[in-house]
Amino acid sequence: MMALMFFSIKPDETGSQPLLWKQILHNFAHIPAYLVLTFLLWKSFLKNKLLICVIAAFLYGLLNECFQMFVPYRTASLMDLILNGIGIMLAVIIIERFFSKKES
Repeated sequence: MMALMFFSIKPDETGSQPLLWKQILHNFAHIPAYLVLTFLLWKSFLKNKLLICVIAAFLYGLLNECFQMFVPYRTASLMDLILNGIGIMLAVIIIERFFSKKES
């Protein structure tokens, strides 16, 4: 979580627009980052409480976006929240599909 926060609140020293491919890569990096965050929350602390993990990961992403409003050359983005949500939902699918106990 600290790594996500570090990269989220790090100001862009250049103040310039990134290249298109860098911007696309940056935006889509939200998906695996929040997939891993949700999985680790579930695996480490909250096994069998997947809904709490989903809420915690989403609120963490929302908090990151709020912090970015106060960082020079950074902005909060609804698209980032949507991409975070996609990563979280993919984690739910993976957990449900491969790690949940199957009832017979």
